[in-house]
Amino acid sequence: MQQLSAGTSSRQHERRANVPERRAKARGRDPVDLLMGVLDEIDYGLILVDESARVRFANQVALNECACGLVVRVQEGVFTPRDAGDQKALQKALWAARRGCRSLLRLSGGGATHTVAVVPLDPSSGLATLLVFGKRQICEPLSLDFFARTHQLSLAESTVLRRLCDGSLPEQIAQENGVAISTIRTQISSVRSKTGTRSISELIGRLTTLPPMVSTLRRQGMFATPATDRVAA
Repeated sequence: MQQLSAGTSSRQHERRANVPERRAKARGRDPVDLLMGVLDEIDYGLILVDESARVRFANQVALNECACGLVVRVQEGVFTPRDAGDQKALQKALWAARRGCRSLLRLSGGGATHTVAVVPLDPSSGLATLLVFGKRQICEPLSLDFFARTHQLSLAESTVLRRLCDGSLPEQIAQENGVAISTIRTQISSVRSKTGTRSISELIGRLTTLPPMVSTLRRQGMFATPATDRVAA
């Protein structure tokens, strides 16, 4: 980041700061649309709401979660947990956000749970509070696939790695696949060798830090909201 010299006016700095935005517009791409595209590629549900939980923006992952309707949903433009107790907890967290306080909620329903962080973005007005859904698993499928291809893992090794991410023990993986435990241990050893990790725990730790990427093969018809409708005017 460049620092302003003593002779640089704030107007000059403002013009320089807006160069990327002006270039994007000149090429026919609105920076807001580009930002929305970025948020849609992140495999964390992100929902921007006001103090009444009315949705101002939601990325594709969040829309899919709401479309499933097991834990949360959007009714008439309002983000709503299925459980009445969770609804009260959400409203309490939104009120706390007005005071600049962050909250962490655990929402449940339909046999599933979601951990949601409530982050105040504009405490003075209460018009912008960000709801961030927690990770659904240690490593998302697309991130794991990229990791496997990068390290040239075989299909069998990739399958074993995926099961390890799900929390399965080598003995369970062997039983599920109808092979000897020695076969699974050999495959795990090969995965560790190719990835340069010394143990299963180190391997899993490596996977937990991978970027959370969304698959380009998004589920269709679950919450078919056009991109232009996902940001309030």
